[in-house]
Amino acid sequence: MRIAFIVTLNIILMSLVNGQNRYAKIIDIDNRPQVAKEILKYQNKFFIHHTGVCVDEDQQLLEACSGILLVDENVHIIDSQLIRKFSTGNESLVIDTINNRFYLSGEEDIKNDYPNRFTVYQIDPASLSLKNSYFLHDDNFEERKYFQITSTLFNNQLLVGGTKNELDRSGTVSLFFVKNKQNRDTIIYINLSNGTYIFNSLVNKDNQLAISVLSNERLNDRAHILKYDENFNVVWHWISERTQSTQVPYICETENGNIVVALSATGFNKIARLLCIREDQSIEWEFNFPGNSSKIQRKIFSLKRLRNGDIVGTGYFGNTTLNSGGTKILIVPYIFRLSSTGKLLWQKAFYRDRPVLDYCSGVFEDVVELDNGDLIAVGTIDNYLEYDPVVMQGRIDPDILIVRMDANGCIDDDCKMLTKIYPDTTSSTTNTRSEVEEAMLYPNPAHGGMYLLGNDEVSKITFYTLQGVLAHEIFKPGDEIILPNILSGLYFAHVHLKSGKVIKQKIVIQ
Repeated sequence: MRIAFIVTLNIILMSLVNGQNRYAKIIDIDNRPQVAKEILKYQNKFFIHHTGVCVDEDQQLLEACSGILLVDENVHIIDSQLIRKFSTGNESLVIDTINNRFYLSGEEDIKNDYPNRFTVYQIDPASLSLKNSYFLHDDNFEERKYFQITSTLFNNQLLVGGTKNELDRSGTVSLFFVKNKQNRDTIIYINLSNGTYIFNSLVNKDNQLAISVLSNERLNDRAHILKYDENFNVVWHWISERTQSTQVPYICETENGNIVVALSATGFNKIARLLCIREDQSIEWEFNFPGNSSKIQRKIFSLKRLRNGDIVGTGYFGNTTLNSGGTKILIVPYIFRLSSTGKLLWQKAFYRDRPVLDYCSGVFEDVVELDNGDLIAVGTIDNYLEYDPVVMQGRIDPDILIVRMDANGCIDDDCKMLTKIYPDTTSSTTNTRSEVEEAMLYPNPAHGGMYLLGNDEVSKITFYTLQGVLAHEIFKPGDEIILPNILSGLYFAHVHLKSGKVIKQKIVIQ
């Protein structure tokens, strides 16, 4: 267990509507890149699945890491779990309500390669502790390289799917069905063209598994929706007309069992449209966003059906002609709501400005509905670090964005389509479990003193000059490091952990 500094940027723009808080908040864990991929509600708590980049054993910002945040409805962090060297996809977190457990699926982070197996972690929702883990491997394809895309529960079996054959570029999809913990039951293969990619899945009202697939072959992209019965037979297969792979075919189900799918708008490869498909494969309705032009981007990352039958979608919005107070609206977090008949009820986009960058970039990845009709959307929005001690320069820093809005998409009284958010920085700490011990000196450059993150795991710190001469040594350091007699310059700091591991940092003393 380690103590990780989590900076929460609370947006000043908060209001009380009908006695409830509406807000936009930013969570920055250890000043590293991260994005919230999913938010799920379970037992009146909210679980945010996030993925990002951690510092690897070579002190490079190159290691994939993923985890879960447990928060209340006001995004107060209750607990968290971080898994190192682990990469996840858009649909990786599954809640098994019958057995009261979570599954988090993805793949091992292997440098310069894809893994040849999926990894599944079983997690206790009460403590977020890792209870079990196992691998899913296809013995028929030893060289197949996996990347995880989707997971769900189907007939009390865990589905984990998504693969790409790196050897022959066939792009064959593999769907693993697992029951009784790690006993693999069935594998389904889908190969619709030279490139076949799965994007999301759901279990419909008839207890059929519906999956969305994109086939790509010589600029002849087509979306496919397949439905499987309990015996894994294909009972329904819809194929779109030629489309663009710039909008992947995310799906959701309407109250009457129709499928709503996101596709690229005709003539605009950066703009989405929606089709509602009946069981007989006829089109019940088609929705195109108003005001489409070549200067606008509108991409969908998720679709959900709300309790009243409305459809809510998340993604990003951009307009190259918009410049709000000096901030270019290139791609910003975006959410919209349609009626069950395909009528646009509202659309909202959120942005912030920074003193270094003249544009805003971000996305909403997922959304959940609260009991009172409010919506909580999660995703990412870019910040900027003027100096990162790991890369030794400034860099763009994606942070987790969480916005709670009312049923009309409002977080304030103005309720504009394009809403500016104003962050105010506060700091807090939380107990974050990690499979890898970590410690770090900051800030860097330093002026006579520094702070040590994770000092409980550190036995000593040594500072060496560029010539390898020992300049300073500290035993059993606290969280504050004083360097009274060390000269200005560049040093190599060796942080010795109690486990025997040594973490090396380049340190600038000014």
